[in-house]
Amino acid sequence: MYEVEIRGLLDKAGASKLKAFLSKNGRYKGTHKRMLIDYTPFSSDKNRDVRVRITDGKPEMIVKVGEWLGDIRDEAPVMLREGELVNAIRLYSHLGYKKGFVIVRRIAKYDYRGIEFSVSEIIKIDKKLAETPGYGFFFEAEIMSAKSAAAKAHRRIEGVLDELGLESMTNEGFAAFVNKMNESGNLLFDADRFDLGLFRKYDK
Repeated sequence: MYEVEIRGLLDKAGASKLKAFLSKNGRYKGTHKRMLIDYTPFSSDKNRDVRVRITDGKPEMIVKVGEWLGDIRDEAPVMLREGELVNAIRLYSHLGYKKGFVIVRRIAKYDYRGIEFSVSEIIKIDKKLAETPGYGFFFEAEIMSAKSAAAKAHRRIEGVLDELGLESMTNEGFAAFVNKMNESGNLLFDADRFDLGLFRKYDK
């Protein structure tokens, strides 16, 4: 399946306003804590987005194929057993994926008119994985689609965002945002120099 996704920046007030609207007019799906390691910035193949992530204690390995940070990408996730996060990080390290950025988010998810909306709070972390919430906010609007219907799904999301008055980011704009977060909010990770045992706090 292809992930068709459009993103946009929010401030704290805008995030609260959007969540209130979606709670009233859509279907609330829950709020989740996610930690991920994004290896792509240090890969020579920017069209293959390689990550390990864990959401509410459920780990997975995931590869997204397509333009890095692009709107339409083929997504292939593999769910792992609980407790396997550190082993997954070690496996990626043995495959040559040693450096990346550790990212932590709190994500509120909603269904609205057949589109999944995620309102994400960026949590700043330090080298001991201590967390400072409220570092930034953004939204994602997503439809999972067959490749043949991806362009249509993209137009549909654009139309709903226009109706809601939400401003989307270009791929270049989102890349600049990600780079800014990597410089200040996210944590530079090197498997050879990091105590992997610290990640067990998420693997519960």
